[in-house]
Amino acid sequence: PLNYEKTVLVTGCIHSNNEVTLKALSHFFDELCRNFKNDRTLSYLRSKVKFVVVPVANPYGFVNKSKRNVNGVDIGKNFPYKWDECYDVNKGDGPLSEKESAALLGLLTRIYEDKLCAALDVNSGLFNYCSKMLFYPRYKDNCLSALTETLSRYNYENRDDDVIGKAILAPTVNPSLTNYLAESLGVNACSISWS
Repeated sequence: PLNYEKTVLVTGCIHSNNEVTLKALSHFFDELCRNFKNDRTLSYLRSKVKFVVVPVANPYGFVNKSKRNVNGVDIGKNFPYKWDECYDVNKGDGPLSEKESAALLGLLTRIYEDKLCAALDVNSGLFNYCSKMLFYPRYKDNCLSALTETLSRYNYENRDDDVIGKAILAPTVNPSLTNYLAESLGVNACSISWS
């Protein structure tokens, strides 16, 4: 939009396990373009929010149905926030060692001063224990009440037992893009995994 009030970054397929994420993003933006006249929220989003979308953040992983890139690195764990504390052997040789994560950080540098207020990393998970999960930065008061309210619409229960088929809210400290944005830049961010 010409006169937008805020910018939202949307990334998808950073883990690239399947095509559901790409279809979900396509469906949302199709709804935004086609049905904004019939929905107040969609109308606001279309007229006042600039979306910067990276539908496939890990192209190699997407094509090859792999969680990792061509170098065997999990791009989702290759960002600077707490990288040195991550014990995942697939996190890369250093933070931003991979061209995909470096490109995402370059994009962030360009859009950060352009009213960036939120980021959403969308993935389709294959969890045995739940069907919907929102990951949020553990050490940041990061719109947690809004996330909880959103999940309440999907049978959310804040408990550790009997969550099969339900939505759960999960804190994370991984060196992910959303944790980097929230903890280092103060941007509201979360990662959503829907199966």
